[in-house]
Amino acid sequence: MNKKMTGRKLIRLSQLKEKITSEKVEEIDWVTFGVIVKKVTPQSCNSGKTFSIWRLNDLHDLTRYVSLFLFGDVHKELWKTEQGMVVGLLNANPMKPKDGSEEVCLSIDHPQKILIMGEALDLGTCKAKKKNGQPCTQIVNLVGFSLVRMVSAKEGN
Repeated sequence: MNKKMTGRKLIRLSQLKEKITSEKVEEIDWVTFGVIVKKVTPQSCNSGKTFSIWRLNDLHDLTRYVSLFLFGDVHKELWKTEQGMVVGLLNANPMKPKDGSEEVCLSIDHPQKILIMGEALDLGTCKAKKKNGQPCTQIVNLVGFSLVRMVSAKEGN
């Protein structure tokens, strides 16, 4: 991991919104890490091509999500990746969100710019019950420290 990160800037997924507005991330070599916390059923765009969307979180701030759009070869190769997997993204492309939305949206232009790192062992769901008796679906960090802190610790940051 240290070798792959050499010369690249680590941006926390939960801080990506601020970084996109304050820096030109298109001009730097950067990496972010996240957990696939939700997968949207593959959809078709106007051209008839299928794409998929992953909702990512870094387990640091459970209220902030990033939507990663997978098009073309990226979709074909990676759409079956399971929810709960940790992924690294290299130089993802910021996308314009829908009008009125504050959501951060990214896309990746090549499948090799996504590194599947393994299962997020710290990802869990709330064990409480809702008022209607249904189980809570809120995600939780079982350990209480972020995925990015683990990666940063390995780098010596």
